[in-house]
Amino acid sequence: MRVRIPILALIFVLAVALSAWAESISGTYRVTEDGEDRSVEQFTIDWNKDGSVKAEGNTSHREGEGPKQAQITDVTELRLDAAGALRDYQRDVYVAGVPRKLFMKHDGAQFRVRINTGQGRMERKIGGLPDRLVLDRGVFHHFNLLLHKAKDDNRLGRTIPYLVPSEFREGVAYVDDRGNHAAKLGDRWYRARRYFVDLGDEGLSVWADNEGRVIRVESPMTGILAELKDYRGTVVDPPEPTNVITRAVRLEKVTFDSVDPAGNVTKLSGLLRKPAAAAPKLPALIFISETGAHDARGIEQNSQLDTLSGQLCDAIAEAGFVVLSWDDRGVGGSQGELIAATLTTHENDAKAAIKFLKARQDVDAGAVSAMGLGEGGNVALRLADEPEVVHKVIALAPSPVSFTRLAEDQIRRRLTEEEATFDEGTIARHPVMMAVEKARESKDDFAVIAGRPVYLNVYREWDGLDPAADVQRAKVPVLHLSFGKDRQVFPELTKSMTEKLAGVRLYTHSELPELDHFLVASRGTVGSYADPDRRVADEAVTTIVRWLLQK
Repeated sequence: MRVRIPILALIFVLAVALSAWAESISGTYRVTEDGEDRSVEQFTIDWNKDGSVKAEGNTSHREGEGPKQAQITDVTELRLDAAGALRDYQRDVYVAGVPRKLFMKHDGAQFRVRINTGQGRMERKIGGLPDRLVLDRGVFHHFNLLLHKAKDDNRLGRTIPYLVPSEFREGVAYVDDRGNHAAKLGDRWYRARRYFVDLGDEGLSVWADNEGRVIRVESPMTGILAELKDYRGTVVDPPEPTNVITRAVRLEKVTFDSVDPAGNVTKLSGLLRKPAAAAPKLPALIFISETGAHDARGIEQNSQLDTLSGQLCDAIAEAGFVVLSWDDRGVGGSQGELIAATLTTHENDAKAAIKFLKARQDVDAGAVSAMGLGEGGNVALRLADEPEVVHKVIALAPSPVSFTRLAEDQIRRRLTEEEATFDEGTIARHPVMMAVEKARESKDDFAVIAGRPVYLNVYREWDGLDPAADVQRAKVPVLHLSFGKDRQVFPELTKSMTEKLAGVRLYTHSELPELDHFLVASRGTVGSYADPDRRVADEAVTTIVRWLLQK
């Protein structure tokens, strides 16, 4: 699902003296969310001769929909002294004319944050040195200060600690320089330099001109885009489209039928890859996608996140395999309804894909294997006891426990990282856990919870999942790959599964310690998922291909 951060998107405030960049920046950002206008932000930043900095902003935007929509005015003011220490930070947010005021100062030992509302007052202390970066929600002009901090303090690619005053928390950001990349503003392209900003929980691309002025900020994970209005920079030609498909791979669009036990037919749309110089008969592999609505190239449709399965499938095909992936049910050219699809449904679709490959003249019918990522890995494991169906099985970061247990651990970890106050009741009230509890109590397969349709049989199968038992029943070789920087499937949970399976003859487990959930060598943050330059690690491809080729 798309991460929904309110239009108060991320702000960065840093202390820094400028070198070659402008001493004063002002302008107006137009902010959109999923292509719809959300706010307009006017700002001015002054770097004074004594080294002090003053940044001011005034934003007007809309929150909510229909009759509940409210007009909000957001006024910020930041002052840094000549040494780069925070003198004070103030933020006044007016909702329908009612103020909500935030004020922050450093008391010599800690930051003291005070929030006054019409209903009361909150005050907290946050640790940190006075020159620590401030990261709040919703002021885009502070990205200008972020870039100056990263460059002038020689912190590109290094940790930049920050505070989030409105949420009383702290974190670590990274800024990576990605070189010259044209920035699109409206229907024109301008000369600029692109930076990738990893906030830990979100990743953004930021473009700046040669004066250090941020002209575009894009957050793929939230659908938020900020563009500098009335910009008069150097116009350039649009960049050439990047072809991420290797020339050594041929692509073929295909369709095949998935027939359930009741005889109902669902047409699925697939993408078949094979080497350009293909032998008459090749080993083959199906790829089963992660949880979510993915197309055959691995793009999750709600967040537009590239899970990179397309890159992975391309690389395996180039190594000498026919590889088939497909649009999930209800996505692209595939029929069906994903929300109603159980693990059994996905397993049935996978068997249909294998059957389709075995019928092709260019496929060795005795060497068709199955590979899946995340939930897809668990589906692949369910095939491992059917040697007449599948040759080998590869599970990439499958859940090592029931999905109920995994979801519970994910919720608990996120709340802990956010330093939220919670108890077991908080977890039980999470929508996923409520659906699981309803599925346990009811014999029905469908219910409406909080006004939303819920297919209880989906959660019932999730609750009953036992991956270790699936492996113990295996009659074909199984490769289980886990990843040391996985933020979805935690290594300690994987350890509990591998210990149960010690000595199982057909089971091989390997951990790639530097890779994340999507097989990328990264910092292991959720924010890194939005990095447009991410690539599947060669180490992962080599491990998979070598294992598939073993007799």
